[in-house]
Amino acid sequence: MKRYFCTAAAGLLLALGSTGTASATGLPVVGGTQEATQSVSFGDQTVGEQKNDADVTQEQGSNNLNLAPAIGILGDAETKNAQGNGNTATADVDQSNSVDQSQSADQRQSLDQGGSGDCCDNVSSQTGAQHIDGGTQYVDKQENDADVTQEQGNGNVNVAPAVAVFGDAATTNYQGNDNTADAWVTQSNDASQSQSSTQTQDLSQLGDACCEPMEKVRYDKPKWGEKDECCDGRSQTGEQKTSFGDQTVGKQRNDADLTQKQGNGNINVSPAFGIGGKKHGKCRSKCDRYDHGGGAASTWNAQGNGNTATADIDQSNSVDQSQRAFQYQHVVDACKEVMSR
Repeated sequence: MKRYFCTAAAGLLLALGSTGTASATGLPVVGGTQEATQSVSFGDQTVGEQKNDADVTQEQGSNNLNLAPAIGILGDAETKNAQGNGNTATADVDQSNSVDQSQSADQRQSLDQGGSGDCCDNVSSQTGAQHIDGGTQYVDKQENDADVTQEQGNGNVNVAPAVAVFGDAATTNYQGNDNTADAWVTQSNDASQSQSSTQTQDLSQLGDACCEPMEKVRYDKPKWGEKDECCDGRSQTGEQKTSFGDQTVGKQRNDADLTQKQGNGNINVSPAFGIGGKKHGKCRSKCDRYDHGGGAASTWNAQGNGNTATADIDQSNSVDQSQRAFQYQHVVDACKEVMSR
């Protein structure tokens, strides 16, 4: 009489009263051996140093020197000086560092065994191993430096006296006025690191009867045949391993040094000398200048007025790190056939 047991390995063990893992001592198995190994080893990824330097210097109408005296004898003396006025300075600095590192592994493994009944002297086994070793990912240093200097109408020296003898003397001086300085500095550091692993493993065993029939020792207790008539139980071994390397971001740095000077430190030496007489009226300042015994003296100085300075600095550091592993393993031990009489 034949009895067929097509069930999972664990269920079959319980039915026969045996012990073990995915094997049954004395049960028929399929002969042959299968071994499969998959290995992935990632190399190290290293980014040394990323650095951006920006040095912007804008000087306009600075350190001017004016020597323009006006001397009038028996007449009017007038001098006018304008230095470093109405300047416009615009600086736009954009700096960025970006690092992208990725490691990816996809492993699939399938082991199948199937055979006939001639296997009594063999042991059926399957061994599958998958191994992934992710290398180290390292970002050493990211640095942005910006040095912006905008100087406008600064450090001017004016020596422009107006001297009038028996007349009017007037001097006017403008230095470093109405300047506009705009500076935009944008800095960013970005480091992205990712490691990904996908593993799939499938072990399957199929077989039929391969042992001699059981012999009756007593009517209530059967006994298996000798060792050379039946072989050992099946075995299946599956292993999956994922080892990710370290992810390190060393240093990220943003430096911005911004200096805006406008209409500062100016020196004006421009006296107006008038010897004798009174200041003429507006309508007689020129037509009657020889009819009076003297004139008036006036001086006017405007330095560093109405300047506009605008600075916009944006700095950002960003680090993204991710590690992901997928593992799938399927072990099948199917369709054992037991014969008895």
